[in-house]
Amino acid sequence: MERSNEVKKAEQKIVAVLARMLVLSPESIDAKSRYSDLLHTDPDALRAFGGQVEESLGVVLGDSILGAHPTIAELAVYCAEHRAAPRGGRLYVVVCQMPGGNVCERIYRARGHEKAAQQAIDDGAERILSVEREDAEDERPSGPGTVTKVLVPLLVGLLIGLFVFVFFWWRRGFPRFW
Repeated sequence: MERSNEVKKAEQKIVAVLARMLVLSPESIDAKSRYSDLLHTDPDALRAFGGQVEESLGVVLGDSILGAHPTIAELAVYCAEHRAAPRGGRLYVVVCQMPGGNVCERIYRARGHEKAAQQAIDDGAERILSVEREDAEDERPSGPGTVTKVLVPLLVGLLIGLFVFVFFWWRRGFPRFW
């Protein structure tokens, strides 16, 4: 029951994307129709459609995924099944070997290296050569632990420095600075 609700929501969002692109009312688009026919099989329109569906549903779609799910209803089922992982995930660069021996880099949003690799395999990759975080080199501390990781050592250092200063000032008999 819950799965069919997710599929229905995904279907409504996909229809809404198509309706915006075609300047039609959502009610005039049948979920059993092929979106490539509605877009007149224009490759640029199909890529734009895939990008807008990705943005709307938070699912990474490649050309092979769109080709394997040609109707709105089939694409909605795929999107509902693969929707949870990308939301809050990180970006990963996956270097993979495609059928025919072509090596390519693709970027996936996932919750871990394994899920990014699985998305590449779902997208038609024959072999995964490497998976790395896209933002790994500019990692910065963030989140609630940042205060304790940065400010506490800084304050402890200042207190130790103040204690050392007062100790040596006391040893000299509290002379005036001016």
